[in-house]
Amino acid sequence: MIKFYEDKIREKFERIKKEYVEPYEVDIDIERGATLYSKDNIELDNNFSMFITPHIDKGKILYKQPRKSIPKNGNPEEYHELVFDKEGKLHHMILDLGTAGFISETFFNAKNAKYVSFFVSDNLRIDCMLRIDDKGKIFKNWNEFEWSEYDEEGRLISVELFKDDSFFSGGFKVDAEYYEYTDGVLSCIDQYKDFSSDLPAKISQFAFSMMPDRIYNPNFIEYTFEKDGNNINCTKNYFFRKSQTITHNITIKEDELIKMKEYGIYLI
Repeated sequence: MIKFYEDKIREKFERIKKEYVEPYEVDIDIERGATLYSKDNIELDNNFSMFITPHIDKGKILYKQPRKSIPKNGNPEEYHELVFDKEGKLHHMILDLGTAGFISETFFNAKNAKYVSFFVSDNLRIDCMLRIDDKGKIFKNWNEFEWSEYDEEGRLISVELFKDDSFFSGGFKVDAEYYEYTDGVLSCIDQYKDFSSDLPAKISQFAFSMMPDRIYNPNFIEYTFEKDGNNINCTKNYFFRKSQTITHNITIKEDELIKMKEYGIYLI
């Protein structure tokens, strides 16, 4: 088991935010190489999120191939615009939100709002809310950023999604997954969800009054895998309370395992 250390996650958040997120200069008007479209995938936090567990939970790969255009009868509000640079690398994914909203109009004179995911590197994706005024001036605030790390063989070993929670609690929230491999294949996932860096004391007191042995902040879920013929059986243990573990079994078929491997999820 890969443990979740609160002090280390705080240090990592501050370091990445200071070194990469805050200094990042957004640019949605780059010289384009190609433009494609991707329908909003409600099964994923982001259409290009690196988290593995959503695919495991469904027993299939959830990524969808982008389209050259929005279908004739498609709703444009349900599609993200994918902007590639001249070298063919995905630069950002943009969703036009239309009007900026009362607060943005009042304080920033903004007339338009866009939600944009910037793919900064193989390690970092930054999601921002952009508010644009009549003169094209952009007001930016980041909503969340996803940080991924890899081993020497190029296998994914961790994904951490940091969400800005400064408006409500003054801190941040984190969902994280850590991956272990045996003989080159995925053998265990330790998932930590809904960690709040500044959880109000009253919420903690209420939770413990209802369930004194509740395990939370973060919630901990463990996935383990074993081969069953050409398929893979997954055991998902949700450590809900010290006295209660909720177990769910998932079978992933061979054809889906092959697809997952093509996307870097090595279960075979």
